[in-house]
Amino acid sequence: MKIPTTVPVTAEQLQQQLAYALPQYKYTLRTKKILVVEKSAAVGANVVVAKNKINVVATFPNMGAMMAFTLCVVFLGILLPLLVYFIAFYGKQKAVEQEVGRALQAILAGNQAYAQQQQMQAAHQGWQPT
Repeated sequence: MKIPTTVPVTAEQLQQQLAYALPQYKYTLRTKKILVVEKSAAVGANVVVAKNKINVVATFPNMGAMMAFTLCVVFLGILLPLLVYFIAFYGKQKAVEQEVGRALQAILAGNQAYAQQQQMQAAHQGWQPT
C-alpha cells in the first residue's frame, strides 16, 4: 500500500505514533527508513519511509521465518511452499498491511492538519494590522 505524504516523516516518529494507535503490535526499527510491524513471528508488515511516500508491505517480520520459507522454496520447489503460503499466511499478512495502512493514513491526515494549522498561526503572527 502506497501512502503519499506532503509532510516529511521519519521511521522513529511513525513508530511512536503507530505504537499509540495500534498497541497490539510489536514495533522495531530495522534501518533508519524501515519499520517492522509484527503481529506474530510469521505475520507482519514492513513500513518503508521514502521522500514523498510511505510504503506498507505485507511480509514475514522475522528474518528466521523468511529464511525458513526461502529454504522451503529451494528444497521443496515452488508450487508446494507457495500453496502453503497463500493458504496459511497471505490473508493474515494482508490484513495487517491494510490495518497499518489505514492507521498511517489517519495519522498523516492529522499531521497534515496540524502542519496547516501551524502555518496559519505563523502567517497570523507575522501579519500586523495597520
